[in-house]
Formats: sequence, structure tokens, C-alpha cells
Amino acid sequence: MTKQAVILCAGKGERLISTERGEDFKGTTPKVLLEVGGQPFIKYVVETLRAAGVEEFFLVVNDHDVGTFATCGLGDVRFVSAKETINEGVLSVAQGLEEEFVLLNGDCYPIMSFSEWREFVSRDWGMVTMKAIGGRDAGMAMVVKDDLAAGRVDCGNIKGMLKWYERFWVSGGLHVGTPQGLHRARMYVDIVMFGQ
Repeated sequence: MTKQAVILCAGKGERLISTERGEDFKGTTPKVLLEVGGQPFIKYVVETLRAAGVEEFFLVVNDHDVGTFATCGLGDVRFVSAKETINEGVLSVAQGLEEEFVLLNGDCYPIMSFSEWREFVSRDWGMVTMKAIGGRDAGMAMVVKDDLAAGRVDCGNIKGMLKWYERFWVSGGLHVGTPQGLHRARMYVDIVMFGQ
């Protein structure tokens, strides 16, 4: 079972210009910190992975956002400076990573049962979460460190990892990178998680 996760959180949300509430986040708030169900979206990701058995978290963030992330209640996580490319940010912590680790786009949340989350982090080979409807990736992969170091996989292209890795089918996924996605995530949490 992998005990480590690298979560990509440096995006500002260029496509997230405004929401149905008239909020304007472009360039000011990391999209993974947008409020969904009364807490930052990234908190659902970290808490779910932690419950599934992941113990160590590396968040790839912009240098000037570390203070903002540190105050949002994520618990014990390590911050990694986003370099010029996503791969550089992940490779900067590669020596501290085990042979396999979970890689997740912080603005995504694969919709899976708890047993599926546990099954995913228990795998010992490369996997890519794929949405059952539409066949798109759900923003999460089990990455083999040697594949990253050798340049076989690109952390900025999870779907491209299918050349090397098996599919792990999931029900769907939330994505807060667009106004529509943020609205759907808020609705999903209100209806499914809170029953309202």
C-alpha cells in the first residue's frame, strides 16, 4: 500500500473567471482553496486519502501561496515549491518518495466508494483513474517513481499515462477548474454528502 501522495495545487484557475455567486477568483485564490461545503475543496481530497491509508502528503504550490495553504486546516502536509514545470515540482521531492505514490490534480476529486479509495492506494503498480462515462481521466494516478525519473510519464498529462498504466474505472469526478465544475462540486457536496 502506498503511503504517499503528491497533490498538484499551483493552478490559479485561468478558466475560472467567475462563479454563479459573482465571485472573481482569477489570479487571486488557488482554485483548490475555493469553498465547497463550508471548507476548502482540497480538504476533501486530503481527508479522503488520509482515511484510505495515505500518511504523507506533498502539496506542490506557488511560493507565495504557502502561508494561505498552511492556515486552511490540512494537518501535517509538506509544501513543495512549484518549479517551471509540474514534473520539476514533483521531481524536486522524488528522493523522498517511495517507489510508487499517488499523484492527484488538487482541483479534482474522483467519485469512488471508500472501499474503492482503499483499493486504489493498495495497488502496487501504475494505475489511472478513468471516468466510466466519457472515458476521461479523473485526475488521479498511481505513479511509479522510476517512470517519472526516466521521462516515461508526465505529471501534467495523467491521461497520457495510459500508455504505461492500467485503467481504474470510477463513477465520475468533481473538478473545480471552471465555473460550471465549481457549481457542480458545491451541489454534489450539498446533496450527496450533506443530504440537502
